[in-house]
Amino acid sequence: LVSSGVVLSLIGHAGRDVHKVFEQGSGVPETGLCLQPSWFLGLRALFYLLAFSAVLLKASYCLLPEGSSGMIASTLKFHYCVYTVIATNGAGLLSEVVVSWMVEQCTQPHHLLRGLLWTTQVLVVLLFGRERVFGFMARRYNRDIHRAKHDGAFVAELLIRVPVKVGQRWWLKRDRPESSYSSTDPRRHWRKGTVVSVQQNGFYVVPCVGKDVTAEPVRVPLAGTENAQELLDEAHQSLRCLEWSNFTLELLEAPCCGPDSEAKPDFFKLSRPLRHGEVIDFFISHSWQDDGAAKFENLEGLARSFHRRNGRFPTFWLDRASIDQNSITDGLRVLPVNLMACSRVLVLCGPSYATRLWCAWELFVLFAFAPEEAAHRAVHLPLQVKDDTLGQLERFDARAARCFDPNEQARLRAVIQALGIDVFNGRVRTWAAQIRR
Repeated sequence: LVSSGVVLSLIGHAGRDVHKVFEQGSGVPETGLCLQPSWFLGLRALFYLLAFSAVLLKASYCLLPEGSSGMIASTLKFHYCVYTVIATNGAGLLSEVVVSWMVEQCTQPHHLLRGLLWTTQVLVVLLFGRERVFGFMARRYNRDIHRAKHDGAFVAELLIRVPVKVGQRWWLKRDRPESSYSSTDPRRHWRKGTVVSVQQNGFYVVPCVGKDVTAEPVRVPLAGTENAQELLDEAHQSLRCLEWSNFTLELLEAPCCGPDSEAKPDFFKLSRPLRHGEVIDFFISHSWQDDGAAKFENLEGLARSFHRRNGRFPTFWLDRASIDQNSITDGLRVLPVNLMACSRVLVLCGPSYATRLWCAWELFVLFAFAPEEAAHRAVHLPLQVKDDTLGQLERFDARAARCFDPNEQARLRAVIQALGIDVFNGRVRTWAAQIRR
């Protein structure tokens, strides 16, 4: 609709010039305006009509079915149509200014200004290239931290609103691990159940205990009903950063959740609320199963390099210190907002990183809405990454990633699948291939 209106303006310009020719031929002057020769008005009307025909010819190709690759070509054709209209309008106004000055010494500063404004846009694209101009504008747009937080809140809302349906499989946490199952089998820590009833604030699950055994239903509360704005407000109030001076190896060594968790010191007190206008430098994305010492070594190199460039040490968001471990569920619910509130995502990638679904989820939040180039710039991967680890990222498949809670695993996969799991896999693989080059 927009392009149609812009293109039809060319017909309006041509009609206006033809009308002026007839007015001047009948001896009716335009009071207070510079007069242009009839030959000039006729030529300019023809020029507008030719431009209109060219635009229609290009636009007609955009309507043809061309497949996925053709869609990109059609978008480019649309851009070229718009460029043609803009250049035509600018050239028409500037030519009017020149002819008026040459014929009647009549100045038209307002037409000159409008013509320059029209033509400058096209000249900038011609001089610097369409992709470079687009990249410059995209980088400026994607620096908007408030827009990024809203994107994160939208993804967080998608996750908590994954529906629970009657007949759906649901896993219930065991009181103690079942040693007959392997450590990688979810049944070691969870038992299968079936959702039998869904209510407003929760649902009921009947455990699968055997054909001849009847089990009592277990009530499970719903994950939450907040909308994106409520999640955004909650994240804003709870967002905390960790300063480098408080960062220790112990923060990366012990798991913060799962079957191997132990009572550990309260690391939450090491973080602090953000100051007014402050933006966290790095969101740390890592797997608790990877070597903590290797991750901390990479972190030390990053901190020193950052200090040399900026005269200060960076700030970090780390799940173990930035989330209150007494309310982990609330912290994980707004994790996408916390991630998008940071300037960059620091990927401390080890052998297990590509197999952990929460790690994949963190990359997904970043790649879901940001243009590919902007998303790649926002991810920082230390140079000490081993070739085999980088190879895992180049073969990344979110379908093969797992997490401790099978219910969370199903919800995370549902959101990733809905927004395009193959596209997401491709973006991660492309990013890893660019790092190797």
